[in-house]
Amino acid sequence: MDARQVEEEGGFLKIHVGVDISSKKIVSLKITDERSHDTKHLPSLVHQAPYHGKVTKVLADAAYDSKNNFSYAYNSDIVPGIKVRKNSSCKSGGCYPRIYAISQIRGLPVLEG
Repeated sequence: MDARQVEEEGGFLKIHVGVDISSKKIVSLKITDERSHDTKHLPSLVHQAPYHGKVTKVLADAAYDSKNNFSYAYNSDIVPGIKVRKNSSCKSGGCYPRIYAISQIRGLPVLEG
């Protein structure tokens, strides 16, 4: 998932795109204005994609890094390949899939429970 910016008078539009990396075809698309946070759009992009096949993995940049997106992916049996932000903390709690991703990237042990 990625968002690109297109300038428009008085601001710009963001184009959020879901792509099937095997076929290189666009499977979902959403256009928003600059005030919309990218992280909110992952579920709707994934919901559009099943018309082209089941989503099994999501690759997304750090703009999509949130507890909600990691939890959504986990609960939907989707492998989250979401880049976590550089200042991400394992102490935030409440989202084991995100904590696991941060721990893996930083080479930290993952605490159970």
